[in-house]
Amino acid sequence: PNFTIANLLVFITVLAMTFLIYSNGVRIHHLEVRLSLYEALRAQVLRVQQRQLELRAAFQEMQPRLEFAAFYQMNGSGDSPQQHTSGILTRDLGMARQAGMEFAMPIGFRSTVSRVQNAQLRLAREQAILANLEQELRANPM
Repeated sequence: PNFTIANLLVFITVLAMTFLIYSNGVRIHHLEVRLSLYEALRAQVLRVQQRQLELRAAFQEMQPRLEFAAFYQMNGSGDSPQQHTSGILTRDLGMARQAGMEFAMPIGFRSTVSRVQNAQLRLAREQAILANLEQELRANPM
């Protein structure tokens, strides 16, 4: 086997790292637990944001809705796009237009109110879990 200075330095580094890992096993385990708590905290923050958006959507369902729609279509006949366009524009053949609006308002609010209350409960639950994780991180400083 060829022993070079680079191989020797790598061996010494690995040996030193192994010694540090075994001598500081408790500290490394604590670090791993703390990092996993940070990951859980990040995931929980995303869940809280998701629940906030769900609550916002549930509130939107309670509001009256007015929607506008428009449709425009040009149909024509011809061999080239120029014939197609010029024929339609000059004779006004093959044009279709449509416009309208739709108004919707929930009546009774029973199902929409229950959706809002359910979304509020889920949000409160996720916020309580987040507060618990933050308290756990503050209680165990490094």
